[in-house]
Order: sequence, then C-alpha cells, then structure tokens
Amino acid sequence: MSWETIRYNRNTLYEQVWSQPILILAKSYGVSNVGLAKICRRLRVPLPWRGYWAKVSNGESIKRPALSTLRPGEQEEYVVERWAKAKLDGERKAAFDRAAASEKEPEQMVAVPTDLDDAHKLVVQAEKSLRHGRRDDHGRLMPRSPGRLHIRVTPECLDRALRIMDALLKALEVRGYASSAGAEENGSTTVVVLGESLGITMEEVLDCTEHVLTRKEQAEKEKYSWMYSKPTYDYTASGKLALRIVGSPATTGRRTWADGSKQKLEFCLNQFIAALVRVAEDQLAHTLELERERREWQEQERQKLEQQRRKEEQRQRVESLTQQVDNWDRSRKIREFIAEMRELELSSSKKTWKIGEVPLAEWVEWALRYADKIDPVGPIRKACPAVSGDGATLPLVGSTASE
Repeated sequence: MSWETIRYNRNTLYEQVWSQPILILAKSYGVSNVGLAKICRRLRVPLPWRGYWAKVSNGESIKRPALSTLRPGEQEEYVVERWAKAKLDGERKAAFDRAAASEKEPEQMVAVPTDLDDAHKLVVQAEKSLRHGRRDDHGRLMPRSPGRLHIRVTPECLDRALRIMDALLKALEVRGYASSAGAEENGSTTVVVLGESLGITMEEVLDCTEHVLTRKEQAEKEKYSWMYSKPTYDYTASGKLALRIVGSPATTGRRTWADGSKQKLEFCLNQFIAALVRVAEDQLAHTLELERERREWQEQERQKLEQQRRKEEQRQRVESLTQQVDNWDRSRKIREFIAEMRELELSSSKKTWKIGEVPLAEWVEWALRYADKIDPVGPIRKACPAVSGDGATLPLVGSTASE
C-alpha cells in the first residue's frame, strides 16, 4: 500500500473547528474526534467548549477566542505520514453506500423485544450453553460448549444480552447478512456482510479500579518491595453492555457501541449495522488493494526474471562466440602450420619426415581432421561449396573479404 502525507495547518484548523463540530471535521481527516482534538492542542488551536454548537443552533452569536501567537520553536504545521486508505469505486462503492444509508430509514429501525420469544437458533443454543457454563475471572459467563455466540456477560445481564443479540441477528438476516458462531471457545461471532466476513462480540464492560493491597500483600510489599513496583488493578463487571467489531485491520473507524449515560445499546443497533457495512467496505477495498499490489509484484518479478534470462542468454552467446572465434583462429593457424610443414617437406632433400614417431603424411591427415573438427565455419563451408576462380572459399555472410 502507498503512503500519504497529512498536513494539519494551524490557521486552517482554527477556521475549521469553529465552523463545524469536531466530530464531523475529524471524518474529513480520517481520524477520530479525540485524535483531532489532541492535534489541535498540540498546535495550540482553541476548541469550542461544550454546549457551543447548541447555542449557535439557537441563533446566539458567540465570540470565539483569538488564535494566539506562536512561541519561538513552535510549529505552524503538524505533518503525519500514514498508509493511504484503499477505496472502492463504481458500483461496488454505491452498493455499500446504499446499504449504510438504508439504516437511517424509519422502516429499517431495529427494535429489541421485551421478551425472548421465538428466538434465533444461535441465541437458543447460546442461552443453554451459557446458563450451564462456568465463569471467567471477572464473573462473566463462559459457554459450556464451543461453537456458540460470543457473549460474555454476568448472569444479571444475560437476559438483556440475549434479547439484544436476538434482535441483531434477525435484523442481519432480513438484510441478507448471514451469521454463525465461532468454532473456538473464545472465537467471535461471524457475520457475512456483502460478501465480507466480519467478527462481532458482545461483552459486559469491565470497570477498572486500582487494587487495594490486603494486609498480607502489604506485608509482602514491605519485605519485597520489588514485587509491587507497579500499580495493579481490579476489574469488575459494570452492568453495561458493548457490541464490538473485531478482527478487521483495514479500518480505523468506530468499532465499539456500548451503554452510555443517556443512550442504551438497544437503540444503537442500526448504527452498529451501518458500521458493519463500512468495515466490510474497507475490508474489501483493502483486499483488492493487496491483490493489486500482489499482481504488480508478480509483474515486477516476471520482468526481473526476464531481464536476468536475457542477460544470461547474452552472456552465453558472448561466451560461445568467443569460443568459436578462438577455435576458428586456431583452425586457421593449424592449417597455416600444416601448409608450411608441407612446403618445407617438398623443398627438403629428406624423403621421409616424422613428427615424433608419426610420419608427416599421417600426422598432417590427423591435424587437418582436428582443424576441421574445431573450425565452427567448417559446416557452413561444406553447405556452401561455391568457390571463386582462384580456389578461395567465398566469404561468409557478415564477414569481410580479407577473412
């Protein structure tokens, strides 16, 4: 995937955060509102206070604070390098947009029943397994058997959790999104949204408090201080439920919906389904981008191998040519040598010459055969028997007359 550079300009941010809520502005930068607020504080950009936009919507005119002057050493911009998020286009993008937008339509609103009647088969299986299951370290129920929905809540929250999960699974089925339970004990529930498999979980949120040492632990701390060099924490079930999207690294959007001080999880199911659609969209775009990069890499490797093959072919040809030229030159020298030996023999009064113990005539015959054997031009010369008037062999194609 490619990198992209995001520049947060101080003056630009100042105008933007006072023109629209930071929750909306953050989406245009592809970050969370919390992350964008941190960047504003880093650049010393003042942010609207709580209730500001409510007053503006009521027609009140509120003077915003001025942008302070930078101190020596402070930066005008904050630059971030990050992976460029893959995006879909065309009909694929439109399909995901329609699916997400439909969750805002009144007829699509998901209602959680007050009683668990005619429950989804996966919910029925989960209920039986959870009511007879053990508890984890935080008091939350664990299913007795694997292959059940991922629901981790205390007995006090079980009925409510089952009703919410039942309403969610039925709503997903109506939209054509199949669901199944994870095969492993701690596996997430799987939902297939527009062809993409996503994992979801329902858990009871844990409250975190600093651990208060017992008398025994206090005594151990006084004796072995190194054992308590870092604070420890206790986690207790809070009674608040949360739905989470898990297992997809391709998106940076919101993944968790939980009970809040003003709104319960029951009223967030359409938002959760819309988020599933967006995560599925990001996941598909990520998969297609990886596939594109894989094809590019394969093409680069093919070109590299082809270049290496051509280079090796060129090396072998040069090596073969050099060897042929050497053999051709040797064969010519051998024939010249033989010709001079014959000339000396004819001009000599000695009737029988020998090369070692071999008579010259026999040796000359062998030497000529060897010269013909190593001469790379020999086969071509035999295939083209035409000769000039003085008996010289006609030159080869690409050669010169002097050869």
